[in-house]
Amino acid sequence: MMKKLLSTVFAAILVVCMTVSPALAKGFNDISTTYVRDHYQLLSSSDLESFESQAASLSNKYGCNVYLTIVDNIGNYSARQYAEAYFTQNKLGSGADKNGIMFLIAVDSRDYVTVTHGQGQYGGITMFADYRIEQIESDIVAQLKNNHWTEACATYLNDVEDTLSFYSESGKPWDVNNDPESAQTEFYMKLAATFLIPLLLAILLCGMWASQMKTARLKHEANDYFEEGSLVLTRKQDRYVTTTRNVVKIESDNNGGGGGSSISLSGFGGSSGGKF
Repeated sequence: MMKKLLSTVFAAILVVCMTVSPALAKGFNDISTTYVRDHYQLLSSSDLESFESQAASLSNKYGCNVYLTIVDNIGNYSARQYAEAYFTQNKLGSGADKNGIMFLIAVDSRDYVTVTHGQGQYGGITMFADYRIEQIESDIVAQLKNNHWTEACATYLNDVEDTLSFYSESGKPWDVNNDPESAQTEFYMKLAATFLIPLLLAILLCGMWASQMKTARLKHEANDYFEEGSLVLTRKQDRYVTTTRNVVKIESDNNGGGGGSSISLSGFGGSSGGKF
């Protein structure tokens, strides 16, 4: 009787385990790290230790936990569904609002996605606008396409660090209206338009004038420089009166608004993900 009962219990447990969702199964794999969760064992031990240290430092400094999760595939889920389930079932995020950002890489199925959580001062949704997430993913995917796994992970953490630092210093998320990289590019373009282009034009004109002067010949008499009857001198007087300058201020239509962050019904921000 006891053996039969134990067999029934064991069979029931086996059925439950077989019906557990892939996200739940992946979520409770035994891993030794907190922030860089390499279920695929893709990274070397030294890289894993280095990335874990960097992610932990960023999480503690800015109050928004930074996660990098590597799995083999996402099964029949969308990348976004899988990442949200993983984040929730593993109870990730800091504080009561579960503040955090997570980038997920599925190596075998070649899926990627970013999810954020938390809408308070240190929330991942607050700190990471859709515009910035798109930029970060673009940087990472360019390396994932070539299977440069270590470089891709390093790029993610470095871009996240730049984003969190910007938010900490400015009090605003890195967004379309205040992108520091675009501002730098715009500055150099204005510099070129103000100085370099006029300089090049001046050099070009001087070269043309110099080539035209090669046909000139030195004259020894003053009369050689006048056509006969062309100069008639009369009394003339020039008097400077005044200069009038009109200044018109051009108003900008830009109200300074940014792109912001989109939020799903489940309370997550981030991207829709894609394939690399």
